[in-house]
Amino acid sequence: MGQCLSCPEASRPTDFRKSPLDAATGFSTAGDGYWTSVLQFFKEQRSVSLGLFIDKVEWWTYPYVQPEIVQAVFDGNSQLAWLLWGTAFMVSPLGNMLFGSIADTVGRKKALIASSLLLSVGTVCQGLTPPVAYVRVGWMVAWRCIQGIGYGGKFTVSNVYLAEVAPRSILST
Repeated sequence: MGQCLSCPEASRPTDFRKSPLDAATGFSTAGDGYWTSVLQFFKEQRSVSLGLFIDKVEWWTYPYVQPEIVQAVFDGNSQLAWLLWGTAFMVSPLGNMLFGSIADTVGRKKALIASSLLLSVGTVCQGLTPPVAYVRVGWMVAWRCIQGIGYGGKFTVSNVYLAEVAPRSILST
């Protein structure tokens, strides 16, 4: 057989069911392998993982409903609608910094709950955009920014939390 450029055959593990770190961490029980440990970890952390997945779906739904938003909020101006989509991305680093410092001082769980609430409130309030012409654009921009701050915080805090609670046996080396 040929050799892989990054890992010669001599260094490839022969048994993919066992991780070399399983014995050192004690996370997996006897007979369990690496993938069993990974599945067990995600079962234990399913609320955080599922929350991230649902937020990602919601976050990326905007481009699909953008034509309706153009007609309902921006009176046919699609450039403004795409600019609105981008504002959430522009303010999400503020959420990263804000909720990262909150997580370091108060705790990961409280920061995760607060950022999830902010994200949810921003999402719901965008759906409740009033039909009044001079209010709806400012309303959407404000709540999209709040949603972006919440998303930035939730994404950062939940990824750090998952990395901190993950057993050493399933982390990459």
